[in-house]
Amino acid sequence: MKKVLLIGKLNRTLEDLNMCLTERFNVQVCGETAELVAGMIKIFKPDMIVISAKDLGSGAEDIINLLIKTFSGIHVLMIGTRDECGEYGEYLENEQFDELIRPMSKNQLLDKCCEYMGVDEAGEPIKADERKKLILVVDDSALSLRGTKAMLEGRYDVMAANSAKRAFKCIEKRKPDLILLDYEMPEMNGKDFLENLRFNADFFEIPVIFITALADKEHLASVLDLEPAGYFVKPLRQDKVLMAIEDVLAGKKLW
Repeated sequence: MKKVLLIGKLNRTLEDLNMCLTERFNVQVCGETAELVAGMIKIFKPDMIVISAKDLGSGAEDIINLLIKTFSGIHVLMIGTRDECGEYGEYLENEQFDELIRPMSKNQLLDKCCEYMGVDEAGEPIKADERKKLILVVDDSALSLRGTKAMLEGRYDVMAANSAKRAFKCIEKRKPDLILLDYEMPEMNGKDFLENLRFNADFFEIPVIFITALADKEHLASVLDLEPAGYFVKPLRQDKVLMAIEDVLAGKKLW
């Protein structure tokens, strides 16, 4: 059985997390000081660490810095409201960390932990050819991002990023099988993002499908030499998007 170290202040939220995680994992609860965490990691040897951000207190930064400097090989999931997790935003950009925003369902938490530890519901290792493909959706529009994410969930694992900078952080944490990329974004548009991606030897082969408004189609000619897999024009149709993604994942191009 996989081991999860649950860190946080003793409260109802921590109790609920412990009860949920215990259904599928061997869970050890630990107080919110760096000294306690360091000792428990050495004794318990967890496969993953879950941190409850609620009322974490002044020792939070010491704990996070300890995990980064001494236990960087252990994946860490921070759980809290958007405001609670936002207090640690600079740390969450580290590839070791990820976040899960409350409120959330029990299955969301369990599935996320299984995903990062590479096991199924029974705790058995997932074979590479059995896992769901991972899609990264990049769009600066919150409405479009939620809609596209909802369109894909169920068939794929989905990560979402509202900027190019955030997208690169996501890619460093988990390499996606395909990227759906909005062309028009502030700071770094789709073309600039793809150029940076193609210059990275670890990520250059990830297929990228642009999402564009009708008026932006003419701009796509400027990225043909970067070999995107294709493009979708907004508004997206779920049947066409799913069919096209399957084609691209199978090695086909849309144009």
